[in-house]
Amino acid sequence: MGTPRITIANAVCGFLLASGALMAGCTSSSTHAMNPAAFEVPHPAPAPIAKAGPVKGRRSVATNVALAGPAGPGAKTAADTGDGALGGGRTSIIVPGALSSQFSSVQAAPAIKPGETLRVAALLGSVDGRPLFVQAIFNMVNSDLQREAANSRTMEYFRHQAAATLARAIREKVQTLLLLDAARRKLNSDQKKQVDAFVSMREAKLLAQYMGSEERANRALKLQGTSLNRRLRAMRNKATLELFINHAILPQIVITRRELLRYYRHHLSKYTRHTSVSLYTITYPVIRQWPRNPNDPTHTEPIRHPTAAQIHEARQKALAYCRLLEKKIKTGANFAFLAEDNSVDYAATDGGHTPNVRPEELSHPALAKLIMSLHADQMAPPMLIKAPGDPRRDRVLIVKLGRVVPHQIQSFEEVQKKILEHLTNRDYQRLIRAYYHRLYGKESVRAMVRMAKTATNVAVAKYWNRS
Repeated sequence: MGTPRITIANAVCGFLLASGALMAGCTSSSTHAMNPAAFEVPHPAPAPIAKAGPVKGRRSVATNVALAGPAGPGAKTAADTGDGALGGGRTSIIVPGALSSQFSSVQAAPAIKPGETLRVAALLGSVDGRPLFVQAIFNMVNSDLQREAANSRTMEYFRHQAAATLARAIREKVQTLLLLDAARRKLNSDQKKQVDAFVSMREAKLLAQYMGSEERANRALKLQGTSLNRRLRAMRNKATLELFINHAILPQIVITRRELLRYYRHHLSKYTRHTSVSLYTITYPVIRQWPRNPNDPTHTEPIRHPTAAQIHEARQKALAYCRLLEKKIKTGANFAFLAEDNSVDYAATDGGHTPNVRPEELSHPALAKLIMSLHADQMAPPMLIKAPGDPRRDRVLIVKLGRVVPHQIQSFEEVQKKILEHLTNRDYQRLIRAYYHRLYGKESVRAMVRMAKTATNVAVAKYWNRS
């Protein structure tokens, strides 16, 4: 029987969007300030294809596609903001001829000269002939920049942090714009009708929430920092991108059962659950039973150099005391209270409890062997553990097990779906990154570096308010 093939249905697009994979690789937290590599896609570029120029009559709209991992809590992505190159009110700006050059899809505006006023309305450059402003980038990462300014001790440190944040945001914004433009160019008339129908349906549902009144809808949405038109543009762009991904990228992803099995066999340890126990311990130090120093007025300090007989006697007393504790536990005493009162190990403050202990990872072989010999909810007799060459570190250990999770290897059937999702996402990221390589080249990367420098200078002027 031939190897069955698992194809990726259109429904997978929803999974990829929900998992943040749509712009995978656009928001890496390891971006370095002013480093061109911060804007490079790590995969090698495929054979170059002809770069289409700007499309005449292109309308300016906002996008609301979920991108991979905003920089921090409250951070907005390039898809959430309606300002700048995609925002309302910006399309009337005339782009200088130098910015509409066909040599690169991304062009940087001339750098701000020393002494010039730094404004958030400053022009960073253009993306496929559309202007991109500093404010559009700040809208995406405003909360991140505020937090970085508050947590930075010096202006130079803030500059370094802001540069990395802004480099990531600029790359995300540029890639969103380019991908959306490519999606618009690729859709055929039937697909555009599908988008129109989807937006009309969502508009009707949205207006129904406000009794069919656009005025009421705009008043309510204004409190959320948006408007009816922006919401509809976001819906249109999301639908456009989903259709584009479904028809242009996802059909290239085909995972066979053979690939799934090969991945499972090569990563078997990933699906192996080793034996683990919920461990309860009381570690009692033998030195507490050493003879006291007669010269110590508090009678609490142990003697410095006990004889072998004294050490042996102390060990026996410590064992006897721990057997008494064992008896108390068996007759109903609270293990946690006794551990807090008597134990000196790191788990004492947690009632002697250490969850998910793997016996084979313990450094003491005798202790590991003892744990493996016990059953769930069973307690072992007190065990003396001698410290070689240093009797001051001798311990008596009381061990009790709670829950025991046995060694188990998950079957292929159990993990097949997870492997399919992983391989699908991996192939999707590779394809989308390769596609970005086709959208812009090294000149665009250098332009984004210059944009990041300008945005960083404005960010320091805007967010760094300390003297």
